[in-house]
Amino acid sequence: MESNEPCLPEQEKGAPVILIVRTQGRQTADTEVCRAAGWRPVWFSPQKIEPQAAALADLPAQYAQADAVFWVSPSAVQTGMTALSAEECRNKPNIAVGRATAQALREAGCRQVIAPADGQDSEAVLRLPFWQQPIAGRLLIVSGEGGRNLLATVLAERGWQVVRAAVYRREPQALDWAAYRAAQPLAAWVTSAELVRLLFGQAPPELAQSLKSLLYLVHHPKIAEALYQAGATQVEVVERLDEHFLKSLHGV
Repeated sequence: MESNEPCLPEQEKGAPVILIVRTQGRQTADTEVCRAAGWRPVWFSPQKIEPQAAALADLPAQYAQADAVFWVSPSAVQTGMTALSAEECRNKPNIAVGRATAQALREAGCRQVIAPADGQDSEAVLRLPFWQQPIAGRLLIVSGEGGRNLLATVLAERGWQVVRAAVYRREPQALDWAAYRAAQPLAAWVTSAELVRLLFGQAPPELAQSLKSLLYLVHHPKIAEALYQAGATQVEVVERLDEHFLKSLHGV
C-alpha cells in the first residue's frame, strides 16, 4: 500500500477509512473529495502504469495527422500528454470516455473536450452526436495495451480511419496487507473490473471475508458485477465519488 502520510493530520484521526483502489498515480482528486467528506483515504493500488517509450515517441506525429483523438482513461491522458504540448492539443476535438478523463484533458490545456453525459464507457461515447458528421476522418485512439476494441471496430465500419497509440502498459504490483489490517477500512472506491480481480486475487485467506464485507463504491455496473462475482455483498453504483454522498455514509 502506498502512503506519503506517516503522520495523520489532526482532522483524519478517528475518521472512517476508505480505500482508493485505482491505478497508481490517479488518486489525488479522489483523496481530496474523501477528506472533505470526513473520510480518511488510504491508497491501495494493485496496478501501476509503465509508459511505452516507442509509442510515446510516435505520438506527436500521430496526433498531428488525426482529425479527432479519443482518450480511453485518465491514465492515457496523464501518460500521453508527457509527449505533447498544450499548444498541440488546444484546437483539436479530444473525446473522453467519461468525466474524469475529460477533466484530465482540460487540466492538460485541451479546449475542445467532448464527453458523454449519459455514461462512462465506449457505448456512451458511440452515442455522441459528434460521430454523426457526414464525412468520417482519421481517429487516433490513445490507450494502454490490451482493452476493448468495440469503439475502434464500430467507427471503422462507419468509415473512420482508426489508428491506435498504446502509450502505456498496466503492471500488477503487490499490496501491503499489514497496512490494510492497520487501517481497518469500512469502504472502498474501485474504478475498474480488472482492479477488482487484482485486489481479490492478492487477498490473504484470513482477510478474504473482511474484504468481501466492505461497502464498495463504483461508477459502472460492470465493476459492480465483478465485485459480486468476487463475493462482495455491498456495492453502490454512483456517477462519481461525491462529497455529499460520502457524508451520508458515516457510520456504515
